[in-house]
Amino acid sequence: MLPIVTFTGFSNSGKTTLVSKVITLLTDKGFHVASIKHDGNTHDFNIADSDSVRHKKSGAVCSIVSNAKGFLVHCDSSKDKSPAELAYLTPADADIIICEGFKNRSLPKIEVVRKDNGKDRSNDSDPNLIAVVSDDDSLKTDGIPFFDINNAPGVTSFIEEKFLAKKPPYKLQLVVNGEAVPTKDFLREMLTYSIQGLIKPLKGCDRPKEIIIKAIYE
Repeated sequence: MLPIVTFTGFSNSGKTTLVSKVITLLTDKGFHVASIKHDGNTHDFNIADSDSVRHKKSGAVCSIVSNAKGFLVHCDSSKDKSPAELAYLTPADADIIICEGFKNRSLPKIEVVRKDNGKDRSNDSDPNLIAVVSDDDSLKTDGIPFFDINNAPGVTSFIEEKFLAKKPPYKLQLVVNGEAVPTKDFLREMLTYSIQGLIKPLKGCDRPKEIIIKAIYE
């Protein structure tokens, strides 16, 4: 299953700045990072007077803008979805989902605390808390790993070791007419990611041991 870790904390704690640095550092290491940010204020997503916004205002339950560089999805929802429920929207080659917010969800959490906020910790008793990041080195964390708020490389290495260092090896073999066909690395990687993307949304397929796809031509 695609690893998910979220950064929590009160407003103005420095979450977005830290998350942005971590995403950049993970990307520089060669990882493909997807991100999901929770909007606790339920803002209206109609941020521009575009054709897609006009489509939504006309009654479309889902409006998608697509071009050669990417696509943007704007859909109605009957509930506040969790990152796990939104994971199927991420690219098939994503290695990890980095989230911001979702403090009430059962996800691995890194809590960001800024001393000047004058607020207590938001997730101090959460069993899913895996680390605390702060500019207050006197903060008590009860043995939970602590990182200085300016130590984005340290936080990044922690995430890499905990969630990405033990990625399962995928051994893909292409068989045609009963004979194994040698495949180049790029083709094997492309097929692997395509198959991952195909089964990821399917119930009960989050931890496959073996996948067999047959194409029979008559």
